[in-house]
Parts: sequence; structure tokens; C-alpha cells
Amino acid sequence: MNGIFMLSFPKKILSIVILLTLCSCISRREQPAPNAVLAEVNGVALKEDMLRSRLSMEQFQGDEEEGQTTKDPFNSLDVKKDTLNRLVQNKAIVDWGQKQGITLTDEELAQGLAKLKKGYTERGFELMLEEKNSTYSLWSELAREDLTVQKVMNETLYKKIKVTPAEVALEYRNNKDQFTVDEQVHVRQITTDTPEKAKELYQRVKNGENFAKVALMHSISPDRTNGGDLGYFSRGTYPKEFDDTCFSLQPGEISPVVKSQYGYHIFKMLDKKPKGVLPIEAALPRIESELLQKKLAESFKPWLDDILAQSTIHMDEVNKKALENMR
Repeated sequence: MNGIFMLSFPKKILSIVILLTLCSCISRREQPAPNAVLAEVNGVALKEDMLRSRLSMEQFQGDEEEGQTTKDPFNSLDVKKDTLNRLVQNKAIVDWGQKQGITLTDEELAQGLAKLKKGYTERGFELMLEEKNSTYSLWSELAREDLTVQKVMNETLYKKIKVTPAEVALEYRNNKDQFTVDEQVHVRQITTDTPEKAKELYQRVKNGENFAKVALMHSISPDRTNGGDLGYFSRGTYPKEFDDTCFSLQPGEISPVVKSQYGYHIFKMLDKKPKGVLPIEAALPRIESELLQKKLAESFKPWLDDILAQSTIHMDEVNKKALENMR
């Protein structure tokens, strides 16, 4: 036997031993990794499963917005750190808001969750969560947190920020070049699929028939429901044939038949606006929005820093190691 022992097992026992060994290997392989604590905020643990769910959901949202598939977020340590920091910040904001008496009502939560799920069937939503390795419990917990953070910000930070008329006027005076508009025309059109039909309709409107009614009854363009009204537009909005014809018309004038890739067109000029600077009244919504966003950006960091300073946060080296090992 050359010094080698051969233990003899009955076949049935040997089969059981092999089976138990295989089951043990499978069990070890399929056993989920420990749900490591990555940080603590005011005594509450933020665990690995919460970070995984947040990463997956943010990746999913980004994919939908960009119409593409992004790289696996778990491959990037920087992304994991940034996302964990946001979890920590959100938890601190929620706790601080609760001390101020700001919490979500049941109705606000229900409406918020329904809005986030809008567009999904129940089964479709379940499949999305499965695809992202999340659960409804984790998703709803993170969604509740996001909705609460938004409410806290609305009722504290946002309410304190105002844009005054004087600030709007100053921004307008100092940046008039940003509020210039190109020449615009306002026209109606009638579109047909044959030159013969276009010529017939052209004669009818030239003879005085109501242009909008003829467009409604005979045009093949979707804007027929509005009497062929294209609204105001600048050069480059529509095909070159539109620009060459429409911008050469005068108010009230009807164009000859024009061919484009969409068919045969007849245009009627309704109004023309020359290139110029928007009046402050027209620029007001844009200016107010831009100034508001600027003030919010300037105010957010000190507001958040103050909340974090009032919170008890632990993120030690052990937590960082668990973050690095997360797969």
C-alpha cells in the first residue's frame, strides 16, 4: 500500500459525508456577509444594508435620468464615502428637525411615497427593488428620511431666504447682456402632403377664408388643433425652409407654398419681435430663481455645519475598514 491508509466506508455513509460536506460549503458560500455598522449618529447605527440600498437607488435614478447604465457604484470607494456622509447628514438633520417639532404627518408620508412610486405597477416596483438588491422596508425607510429632510429644509432654511426687488433690479442692470433675445416670429401654418392640395388651400386663404379654420379642417400637422399656431420661435427652431420664409414675411402676410421634409406648407405671419433685451418684468422669474439658488447654496453649508456640531457622530477606523471591504 506504499504507506497510504485507505479507510473503507460503506457507500451509504460515504454518500452522507460527501453530501454534508457539500452542504457545508454551499452554506458558507451563500451565507450573507455581516451587516456591518458603518457609522453612528446620535446613538443610532447606520448599517451596510442601508448604504447598499442608497447606492443602488441613486444609481438607478441616475440611470433613468441619463438613459444609460452606470458603473457598479460599489467599485468606487469615493462614491461609498460620499454616500455614507449623506446618510450621516440626513440622519442628523432628521433628528434636529424632530427637536424643532418638524416631522412628517402620515398623510405627507403617504403622498410622498405615492409620488416616488408613480409610473410603476406594483409588480414593476417589486422587480425594480429586486434588481437593485433592496427591500421595500429599506426603500421606504430611506424615502421617509428624504421626505423629512426636505420638510425640515423647507420650514427652516428656505423660509429665511428672500429675494428683494432691489436685488432683482441690481442683477438685471449688471447683467443685461444675459437677457437679450433673438428676433422671433409668430406664425400659423397649413401643411399638406401634395403640392396640388397646397395650391388649392393657398388660393382659398388668399381669397379671404379664415386661415385658422382652413388649418383646422385640412392641415395634416399636429398643430392643426390650434389652427396651425406655431407660437413665437427664433431662427433654428424649425427647418431652414421655415426660417427663410417666415422671417421674410410681414405681419398679416401669407407665404407662397413652401416644400420641406414634412410636406408642403403655407405660412401666415401674425407678429414679429425684433432682437432686443427682455424687459425686467419678463426676466423677473429667471432672475429670482437664480438669486434664490445662489443664496441657498451659500446658506446651506453653515446651516448644516451647525446641525452636525449639535450631533454626536462616530465614524472610526473600524467603520472605514468595513466600508473599504464592502462588496
